Amino acid sequence: YINPNPKRPSSLNSGNNLFSVSRPQYGSLGSGSVVNVLDHGVSNGATGDQTSAINAVLASSVGSVVFFPAGVYMVKGTVNVPVGSKIVGSAWSQIMATGSYFEDQSHPQVMVRVGKSGDVGNVELSDMMFTVQGGTAGAILVEWNVKASRQGSAGMWDCHFRVGGAKGSNLRFSDCPKGASSIQSKCVAASMLMHVTEQSSGYFENVWGWTADHDLDLPVQGNTTTSTQLDVYAGRGFLIESQGPSWFYGTSVEHNVLY
Repeated sequence: YINPNPKRPSSLNSGNNLFSVSRPQYGSLGSGSVVNVLDHGVSNGATGDQTSAINAVLASSVGSVVFFPAGVYMVKGTVNVPVGSKIVGSAWSQIMATGSYFEDQSHPQVMVRVGKSGDVGNVELSDMMFTVQGGTAGAILVEWNVKASRQGSAGMWDCHFRVGGAKGSNLRFSDCPKGASSIQSKCVAASMLMHVTEQSSGYFENVWGWTADHDLDLPVQGNTTTSTQLDVYAGRGFLIESQGPSWFYGTSVEHNVLY
């Protein structure tokens, strides 16, 4: 209980309550309104470079629901999400950055760019995971540029960020065990998890940013993860420069070096 009640801008409200909007379900859409990326030359087998193929599907499917079936979509460049996109994964379909494009921490590169600077409109992302493989010290996993055209029209639901600590990441206990005498360059794995830029706004619900402090795919000894802990490094968690209105429900960030 807080007395007096904190004042908040009316733009955050719906009536007398804070605004909220449920994750879109698309239950009224027919199959013809859903684009499966696997039908358009994209692979979810954690191989190759899917950047160009994904960008082609997104650019040609604005307004349709674009479905990423469960799997790992390896990218070696920037995925551009146009305004008007509706993207849905399955059991946290992974977009995974890897390669030299993302290696230089002094020249960070974006893995997934949502909208361009100055864009205003609608974007919906749900059930996706943003992750990396190997020493991707210059990776900005998501850059959010779009400004919502109305409350809740640009949003992210049930999407998560994971840096290391899982099979396929090359950032596991065998690669980056806790307590090494020096920082291993191969274990420096991200510049930033998410950047919500100054001109943008959005609605974010159940979004978790996690740089691994332990290996998820090793058995836990007893009731703690002490035996599987890692030294994996990401420079920054979520940088939120948005002037709003923006909402962050159930949104949290863990284990980054600077913030």
